[in-house]
Amino acid sequence: MKSNKTAFTALLSLSLLAAGCGEYSKSPEGDMNELRQWQQEQNGKNNGPVIKYVDKPVEQPPQIVYREQAKVGRDAIIISTGTLMTFSEGVKTSYPIRTAITVPGVKIRLKAANFPKDIPLEESKTEPGVFVLTWTPDFYTIPSGETHKTFIAKVIPEIIAGDAKVVEALRGLDLSQDFTVQVLPTQELPSALTVSGLEAEVMEGTVVPFSVTVKVPGVDDKSAEKPTLEVSYDKISVTEGNSFLEMDGTRHVTPDATKKSAEYLGNYQWKFSLLFDTQKMSRQTQLAKDGSEMANADGTRVRFSLKAKGGRDLSTPVKLVQVKIKALPKVEAEPTPTTETTVTPAETKKEETKAETTPAKKEEVTTRSAKVDTAKAAEAAKKVADAKKAADAKKAADAKKAADAKKAADAKKAADAKKAADAKKAADAKKDTKTTTTTKKKTTTTAKKETK
Repeated sequence: MKSNKTAFTALLSLSLLAAGCGEYSKSPEGDMNELRQWQQEQNGKNNGPVIKYVDKPVEQPPQIVYREQAKVGRDAIIISTGTLMTFSEGVKTSYPIRTAITVPGVKIRLKAANFPKDIPLEESKTEPGVFVLTWTPDFYTIPSGETHKTFIAKVIPEIIAGDAKVVEALRGLDLSQDFTVQVLPTQELPSALTVSGLEAEVMEGTVVPFSVTVKVPGVDDKSAEKPTLEVSYDKISVTEGNSFLEMDGTRHVTPDATKKSAEYLGNYQWKFSLLFDTQKMSRQTQLAKDGSEMANADGTRVRFSLKAKGGRDLSTPVKLVQVKIKALPKVEAEPTPTTETTVTPAETKKEETKAETTPAKKEEVTTRSAKVDTAKAAEAAKKVADAKKAADAKKAADAKKAADAKKAADAKKAADAKKAADAKKAADAKKDTKTTTTTKKKTTTTAKKETK
């Protein structure tokens, strides 16, 4: 046992001596492991106690290793952007960008490059070293016909403070960080479709202007693709609780030729100008649920649907419009005065011959009668339109007359006020003159007394 200890001591001394010499290149750590193994083998041979050596690592908190000026490189400023940033058209989205600086005293700010327009990067007020990239892609950033857009952007650090030599060294390096940007198309549908100017009931034989407004996100007057308006009939003529059919109303809806087909109002709002025409396109006869004519109906119920479409085939929900076309009042023919006449046999025979009319002639008479009725209806519609026009003109004239009367009254009131003000001013001036004269007289009298 003693010899073993002596040999171990000698070997340890030689190892330490060799470690101190510059010519020995073997790792001291390897020698220590060999010594431990040899000692364990010797202990095993002599059945002595086995000694176990355990290397326990020392735990230390992570820390930033500051570089010397001579060794400043690209790793002096570390930027973490992630590999992919995804945005959607018209949606504001933010991503954090984390930075770490290994050179003491250096301060930076970040800017983004390769975006369609300047993108602000704001420094976080709560997290040190964190910058926030915020972007709202414009509508239709993605070209027509494409499903998405991808491009490579980069973040570039700008040195704003630090040692002059360090700053100079850093500015000579490419410290930018690349990342991928993906833009997805908007899924916001056109909305807020509103019908204005078309009441639930219109009079037969009239032309009613009305408009349809809709919001189409991303489509303005500079967009290549303009919105469209679809007018259709859903063929749902039978509705619950009604004894009549709702007829096709699209036959009465036409574009207003005097105005633009689609007018831009701003803020992605569009206006369509239309006409509901029951003058050129006469109303149909109202039908019952079983399809039979309702002879005593006071009008015809119609329906039509509206849908606005924007880009990429996005459209509004369908809006149903229901209108009742009120029938014109029936014009009763004035009775024809009758006179007693003597009918000769020859005339009687002539009348009998007239009575024997062929079916073709009967049909001709019926057609002629229908044309007369249509003409009378058109004439009645014109009378209604003329009466309305006259009423509107009278209303406008009354309004102008009232405005003129008010204007005249205001003018008279102003003139009276000015006249009163002038009169008061003249009275005040006269009073001041009288006072001045009295004062002068008193002064003269006093002067005379003093002279005496």
